[in-house]
Amino acid sequence: MKNAETNKRLMSLDALRGFDMLFISGLSGLIMAICKLFPNGSECWLHNTMKHVKWDGIAHHDTIFPLFLFIAGVSFPFSYAKQQENGLSRKSTYWKIIRRTLTLIILGIIYNGFFKLDFENLRICSVLGRIGLAWGIAAILFINFKPAARAIISGVILIGYWLVVCYIPAPDVPGGDPLTMQGSIVGWVDRMITPGRLIYDGGRFDPEGLFRSLDDRADDSSRDDHLGAGAKLLDHFAAFLLLALLGTYHHEIHDGNDYHEHNQSAHHAATLCCCIQKYHNTFI
Repeated sequence: MKNAETNKRLMSLDALRGFDMLFISGLSGLIMAICKLFPNGSECWLHNTMKHVKWDGIAHHDTIFPLFLFIAGVSFPFSYAKQQENGLSRKSTYWKIIRRTLTLIILGIIYNGFFKLDFENLRICSVLGRIGLAWGIAAILFINFKPAARAIISGVILIGYWLVVCYIPAPDVPGGDPLTMQGSIVGWVDRMITPGRLIYDGGRFDPEGLFRSLDDRADDSSRDDHLGAGAKLLDHFAAFLLLALLGTYHHEIHDGNDYHEHNQSAHHAATLCCCIQKYHNTFI
């Protein structure tokens, strides 16, 4: 009989995973159906937040996939520590990471209709593939870099991605707005390098494309186990305030742009979600 301490689960992480899986399994659809039982239920805020926004803004349903990526990332340090305790070599750990990444990519392609053998219209990008790539690269970063280096890498990825997305339009859309689907540099990069069919805007954009996945890899690679819980919380709360101020400033300098006018609340919601996630990461 195995020692109970050996099999001890991190209950906060399991609870968060279970909460996320409820929505992945269809809880949002059930909530929407219940809302429709009431007059004007399909127009209420609860119904509308259970589905994705069309392009800009943020709703509850838009947080389900990022939360799953966060859970996958934050789980790895515990898994890696257990592998080290069991004497698993670094070579074997790398092989496990590569195998899991490739498995998720292949399963995503199969889910998208590989066995229909319609390769001209086959979508290679997938949610599973994006999880595999983001988790695999973040795991390798965690193994090979110290906390300070991981923090720098994460910051460079996130700030660099933000600058590119906000200020560089797609070269094949002259005069295009970089903050629209048609003018987004993200879609252009994926049209150039991502194999298979892209699903939106007549095959010009895919939310699970390779370039769009770049910022996911920074989600948990900056975990720092050398700071105390209080210091971590203060550090992340300061980061939240800084991001909120940057969001407000970014709104003010673009106050003539409807996109930014609509998204001031989204800036704050996103930074608040970041703070909450970091709080969870500190105390689990």
